[in-house]
Amino acid sequence: MSEPRFKIVVEKGPCAGTELLLTEGIRTVGRDLQCDLVLSGDQFVSAQHARFVSDEHGVVLRNLSPNGTLINGRPAIEAQLAAGDKIGIGVAHLLTVRQVVQATLPPPRPPMPGEPGAPGVRVRAPGVVSQPRPVTRPAPPAAQEAPPPAEKKADARTTGFRMPTWLIVYLSAMVIVIVFFAVVKTLGGGTAGLEQLHRQEAQYVAARKLPNDDTDRLLKLLDTAVVYERRGDLRSAYEAYREMLAVRQPIDPQSPAYRYAAARMAALGPK
Repeated sequence: MSEPRFKIVVEKGPCAGTELLLTEGIRTVGRDLQCDLVLSGDQFVSAQHARFVSDEHGVVLRNLSPNGTLINGRPAIEAQLAAGDKIGIGVAHLLTVRQVVQATLPPPRPPMPGEPGAPGVRVRAPGVVSQPRPVTRPAPPAAQEAPPPAEKKADARTTGFRMPTWLIVYLSAMVIVIVFFAVVKTLGGGTAGLEQLHRQEAQYVAARKLPNDDTDRLLKLLDTAVVYERRGDLRSAYEAYREMLAVRQPIDPQSPAYRYAAARMAALGPK
């Protein structure tokens, strides 16, 4: 069996600090004591909540719970994982995928005098007598001839490289343009994700004929929490997300807005 390349670390929740090495095969996570990674103290963690399938191509997470699993804040049924991914399970647990640094072997010990491979020692066949070869020592540094000054100067001119000014300006402009469009795409993606969550919640409410007043309040709290989080007021965002969970009684873990709020609470934690 090959060495594991990834591991799961529980960063937040009642089981914070627990780790699971993802060797090749299937590893399970859940509330059941038979799971490879047991997450206790959270009633929204299912007995068999999710599984990790590892092979030579990487690690795939598969959700097994009706309460859902979040990857980087988004609901996922099955997804390929990479180092740094955040996994939200239940209300309180936040897991992180980390790459395992393989231990390197120490360099081989050089042969001692008299051992095979040492200078001046030859391995002889049975019945053959051989004489040790004399060791040829290099001449002291003082006896070596230094290259003429003219040759040194020529080597410096040959190996040196200086980037033209126009190329430096062009590359700098390209970096600025790429960063600008990346920032625009990131800001736009947050709004589009919030609108999509509104649509998903509206479809969920219509299918189950839930009260509109509760839904309006739930979505207003969601918008408020997102605004607080973007401003950097993480404590107020956490409180708004927590208030979302109390809108419907009993708590509705199937709601898309509820799942998002629970994942953000696990990611932010009490501030």
